[in-house]
Amino acid sequence: MDRRRVLRIVVGLVALHSITLGVLNWLFAVNWIKVMRMSMPDVVFWPRQSGAFLISLGLAYGLGALSSRHLRASAMVIIFSKSVAVVFLFPEYFFRDAPPAIFFAGLGDLCILIVVIVLAWWLYQHSAKKE
Repeated sequence: MDRRRVLRIVVGLVALHSITLGVLNWLFAVNWIKVMRMSMPDVVFWPRQSGAFLISLGLAYGLGALSSRHLRASAMVIIFSKSVAVVFLFPEYFFRDAPPAIFFAGLGDLCILIVVIVLAWWLYQHSAKKE
């Protein structure tokens, strides 16, 4: 299978993952907070806002899945955003009172980060050798 196609598929899956979580956060914030075993905030605006943010990130990621021209930029946005997520989520779990779901969210983001880094390196290192 073509390396570019593999990366586009992975970027598309990451986009769908982000959009799905965003929709869950936005439309079902109260239920989502209960499922994640987090304490209920006084105002549900912030979880909903994070859902809208995840949807917008997912749409940005999706550009790379739809167009090879935007693939490198989408991969870089994923690498940056997942790095920030990992740096935020693990300390929240290990040094604060975040529930176990936060550890697993960080683990999932770390897995996505590693896969996208490896695939982007595999694609762009190989294409740099051709030039």
